[in-house]
Amino acid sequence: MSLVLTYSCEEALVPKPKAYLRLSYLEAQYVLFDHNSSYSFEKNIWCDVYQSVSNAVSEKKQMNLVYTAQNAILYCTYASLKTNDLKSLLLDAQSRTQKHTIKADAIEMQPYEDDVNKVYGMMYDVSGNAASPVQFYVTDSLNHFLSGALYFSSQPNYDSILPAIYYVRSDVRKMLESLRWKMAD
Repeated sequence: MSLVLTYSCEEALVPKPKAYLRLSYLEAQYVLFDHNSSYSFEKNIWCDVYQSVSNAVSEKKQMNLVYTAQNAILYCTYASLKTNDLKSLLLDAQSRTQKHTIKADAIEMQPYEDDVNKVYGMMYDVSGNAASPVQFYVTDSLNHFLSGALYFSSQPNYDSILPAIYYVRSDVRKMLESLRWKMAD
């Protein structure tokens, strides 16, 4: 019986662990966006604004901020409080966020208050594989109400889209901080 031993001078091959792509985006640059008669805010130049036809009866206006590089859309709805009830708008915005509790790991509420410019509201950070990781609403409590929700055009895999979430979340904060209501008619 013979015994054969083989020695090798090479290192053993070890498979590399799976990893996600490193996503990086152009640095945000902001310009003033003036929404006709209702409000203005600073928006990132790297997103495009698409406004749809408004609903004349309820005075609701739709606007989408499209982030092509992130494959995401921030859907925004403005409502005049002349023809809409603030309480029902608040309940609707809050219930839209709560619908994500099924897939969310956590929902962090971040109150927003700017007494000088009369901008009051809430921003929600939804972590986990929920469909909408960032949502918000703001109002002046008398004339204006604006809400928004971020959606990605891909299956929500929280770990892989996290850099894009951070990028757009920063833009939403900038939007809220620079939001200025216009005088109601």
